[in-house]
Amino acid sequence: MKYVSLILIVFSLGFTWHLAHLEDPISIKVHRELQVAVTEVIQAAVTQQLPNAKEFHFSRLFTQTINPDTVQTFFGYTFKEAGEGEEQTERNIEGTATLIRDRDDRTKWVLEDIKVDQAAIEFHEGTVIKAGEETAL
Repeated sequence: MKYVSLILIVFSLGFTWHLAHLEDPISIKVHRELQVAVTEVIQAAVTQQLPNAKEFHFSRLFTQTINPDTVQTFFGYTFKEAGEGEEQTERNIEGTATLIRDRDDRTKWVLEDIKVDQAAIEFHEGTVIKAGEETAL
């Protein structure tokens, strides 16, 4: 029984060593380039929709290989937006983006979709609302 346990342990160690040293089909350099590209696309899209957006900060950003032709990017970012007067808000957004390898040029990636999982707005100065009065929002 001792020998069977020893053989099982040696086999388990060899198998986990093999799994730990498998080559990722997409290099770390490509993952980093995709992360930078996703941040640039998000910033450009937000500033196009909200020109007063500034001070972008990505608090969470990582990529995961789904298969050799698909990468999923997980992101979380905040930005500040100036409103009327001195009113300022901070928006927190978290989501995922899916990128697929271009069929014609294998060195290029196509942003297939972006999903926002969570969105929150924090007002730095609240709006006073009184009961019984109409407010113009």
